[in-house]
Amino acid sequence: MANGFDLTVFNGLSPRTSRRLLREAMATVAENVYLLHGNVAPGRLPLDAGIGVLLGTRSLYRHCGTWLSYPGKVYFAQRVMPGETGERLYIAGNGEPVVRDCDGTTYNLAINKPAAALAVVASPTDYSVYTYRFSGFYEGADGGMYDKATITPAVVDAGKEYTFAPPARVTAPAESEFGVSVEVLKGADLLGIVYSSNTYRAGNSDLYLNGNQVIASLFDRTSGTDTAFDDGTLNPVLMALKLTYSAADSASLTRAYAYTYVTAWGEESQPSDASDLVLVDAGNDVVLSGFVASPHGNVDRIRLYRTDSSGAFRFVAEFPDTQAVYTDNNLDTELGEVLPSATWEPPPADLQGLVGMPNGFMAGFAGNVLYFSEINQPHAWPVEYTLTKIDGNIVGICGAFENSLVVATTKHPYIVTGYTPDTMTATKVSAFEPCLSAFSLVDMGVYGVGYASSNGLVIVRAGSAEVFTEPMITPEQWRNHSPETMRCGWHKERLHVVSGLVHWVFHLRDGDDLLTTETNFPTALWQDTEVDALWTAEDGKLWKHGEGIQAVLMWRSGETQYPRPASFVRAKIEADEHPVTLLLFADGVEVYRQDTDDDEPFYLPVLPRAKHWMVGVLSLFEVHRVVVTDGHIQL
Repeated sequence: MANGFDLTVFNGLSPRTSRRLLREAMATVAENVYLLHGNVAPGRLPLDAGIGVLLGTRSLYRHCGTWLSYPGKVYFAQRVMPGETGERLYIAGNGEPVVRDCDGTTYNLAINKPAAALAVVASPTDYSVYTYRFSGFYEGADGGMYDKATITPAVVDAGKEYTFAPPARVTAPAESEFGVSVEVLKGADLLGIVYSSNTYRAGNSDLYLNGNQVIASLFDRTSGTDTAFDDGTLNPVLMALKLTYSAADSASLTRAYAYTYVTAWGEESQPSDASDLVLVDAGNDVVLSGFVASPHGNVDRIRLYRTDSSGAFRFVAEFPDTQAVYTDNNLDTELGEVLPSATWEPPPADLQGLVGMPNGFMAGFAGNVLYFSEINQPHAWPVEYTLTKIDGNIVGICGAFENSLVVATTKHPYIVTGYTPDTMTATKVSAFEPCLSAFSLVDMGVYGVGYASSNGLVIVRAGSAEVFTEPMITPEQWRNHSPETMRCGWHKERLHVVSGLVHWVFHLRDGDDLLTTETNFPTALWQDTEVDALWTAEDGKLWKHGEGIQAVLMWRSGETQYPRPASFVRAKIEADEHPVTLLLFADGVEVYRQDTDDDEPFYLPVLPRAKHWMVGVLSLFEVHRVVVTDGHIQL
């Protein structure tokens, strides 16, 4: 029976399996290697990017060309908002949550509402803001209109009284009644028309100011005093038109005001507390004071709202946040949209986590409470969207996959699912797998979300959480590698798990859960999807993983046991290039190390005889086959 090794497939590690029980292709050492298609290839060392970062950096991100580094767990969510081109970066975990624009300016994510209510005072209306167009006409008994002509008043008390000379009859019947129509405009908008009360057309008047219908009355002022004009047989030479207002239900004229802050990005705060109620009649404007500029660096304007007849706050005006007084002479018909931000609470100041969800809203947490923002309003976090039924303290959040968020806690993981922030529901996964390190939470795309638990690396997928490392690493072995210090990174279907004691790499491509190790120990890892790179921080420097010089791969087989002591006489290594170093181990001790020159077979020196043998290689080149034989294996 032939003794020796003929390795044409090279697999990874399985620390939980005794080296004597490993399958022939499994390894006891697989360091700085890529295991692809059965061959063993050397990896590359990290490339020094020539950029300094904080010593001990544990959170890393690049935004608009600038590298950001932090010593603690910091969350980043980058978004392009609808209608914008620049990317904003939302940051949580380093004090109060903030948002950073591409030029490096940072603002608080919270836009706190105005601190005090407005002062409101009703004052006489300034009717000069309205434009009036007057027409005189004669109205026949048959309802016809005759001799209509424009009237230009000679004496004006704006909005109240106008004195004019009536136009002459030309074609109007003798029994026709003289009347006046008044069109009122504000800017270019026609607000309505009112006919003098002595005409049939008076019933068609549709002009209202502050909820009161305008009434137009004519008076004969020929004698110098007012005489009510309601008889077509009179022929005055001087007339007065007086505008009055119908009595109205005082409740319909009672208003309250509130205002909001608005940023240069169009984000709107919650409103101030409502002002005291003010009773406004048709002859009143409302003077508002007490506007206070926001301390928020990105707020540049104020939006004012007032209640309408239904009690809803509706838009009145927008003006610079430096303005301290505003006079409201707007009609109810001129009011705009209903106040949108009544429930838009700012995010909590201690928001620790932040994740962008697929449908335009964000998720975050503080303590053991989950928060969700409004869609496309990352500054607004309504309290009614919060989820509080989380068992255990939240350690971190990650995702999202299939509109789901993974919540890792000190007890069970949760999967939180929904398409909109008001429909999110939390489901506790039955597995008791506490998360030991927030830095270990990693989004692995279609594979799920991983994190370090006390039993191993847990992967949460839809509806389940399994200890992914269990077939390779026992819980005891896992705990011996300080899982509470572990940090994870994901790149090219490889999961990097790093502590101060080990750098494991799990190769998940093609369903092969292969495990190898690397010799660098970064404190932070960040996957850059823009350039398809894994960036790491180590020793106060930034490194690009796998882009440096070729590493020396080290691969060692499992231990083969023979029934009686054996030895070997020939060997062969097939590789892309040479030299490749062959190593042989007898009973756990290295007994041979030699560089090869080519793919040709070569003789070995006299070796000791032993029952337990392992073979290994050191190489800068891809290795395809390793043969060690006692002379009977075909080379």
